[in-house]
Amino acid sequence: MPIQPEMPVDKIDQALQVSWQTYAVILGWLDILMHYQYVVEFGGQVLGFNVNQIYLQLSVAQLKAVYREDIRTVRLVTTEGWNHDDILG
Repeated sequence: MPIQPEMPVDKIDQALQVSWQTYAVILGWLDILMHYQYVVEFGGQVLGFNVNQIYLQLSVAQLKAVYREDIRTVRLVTTEGWNHDDILG
């Protein structure tokens, strides 16, 4: 996947809020490089927020906490025809 430009904070917050309110799946990139590319760090649904952490459901039994300031960009994913193998590899 091509490198995604860093999103403005308000756009990231908006996508996270949509995921939280509508149970939409998101893909998120952190400011971490692997082989000179930003990789998909997480994919799932936002379950909630606490101070500066976002809580995500990655799969049926997996939860992940991500610090808001570490998120480079997020993208809403249409859930039509997706499965966890598509999102999480």
